[in-house]
Parts: sequence; structure tokens; C-alpha cells
Amino acid sequence: MRRMNNKGQVLVAFILMIPIIILMCVAITDVGLMNIENRRVNNTVRNSVKYGINNLDKNNIKDTMKSLIMDNLKNVDSISIDVDIDNSYAKATVKVKYKGLINITNRDITSSYYANINDGKVSINKER
Repeated sequence: MRRMNNKGQVLVAFILMIPIIILMCVAITDVGLMNIENRRVNNTVRNSVKYGINNLDKNNIKDTMKSLIMDNLKNVDSISIDVDIDNSYAKATVKVKYKGLINITNRDITSSYYANINDGKVSINKER
């Protein structure tokens, strides 16, 4: 009996699998970058609300909070900022358009935090 030459089968299988492996790596990287951007937006909004509740007595605190958010999120495509201030209450809501590497995670990132003062204690919470 004659033996078959199977030397190229592994190479062909590997070449057929390369696009799938590359696509999976790009997708994992894209989701990771989206999570990093989500965390960055959350931290920025939380810090601006913290600044706002600690400086309620200053003039133009709304504009200052908006400029803090804009300074930290200046490399995003589109951004919507809503800031609300009261005597013992501060709230900020930010909506950012996230475009991924290959647009598989093309979505809006929305973050909203509020802070209030009760009995002299400041509490900062994420609005769900």
C-alpha cells in the first residue's frame, strides 16, 4: 500500500483559522477599550459632581462643572452634558458616543451621578 503525503494539511488549517483569530483579537481589544472609556466617563462625571457639591457657594458652578467634564473628555466624537445644581444637591449626566475600532461596539455611554448633603454629610451616588 502507498502512504499519503499529509504535510500541508496543518498549514492549510492554520491559514484558514488566521482571519477568525485576528477577528477575535480585535473584538476583545475593542470591548476592552469600550470598558476603559466607560470607566473614564464615569470617573469624570463623579469627580465633577464631587467638585460641584463641595463648591456650591461659588458663582458659575454649573459652567465650571461642564468645563471640567469637557476638559477631561475632549477627544470624544459627540458629547451631551446636563448639569443640575440646587442648595444641597448636584447632578451631572453625560452621554458620549463611542466608536470602536471596527464599530462592533458602536454605542452610547451614559453616566449620571448625583450628590446631596444630609446632616452635614456628602453622599455621591450613581443614578441607575
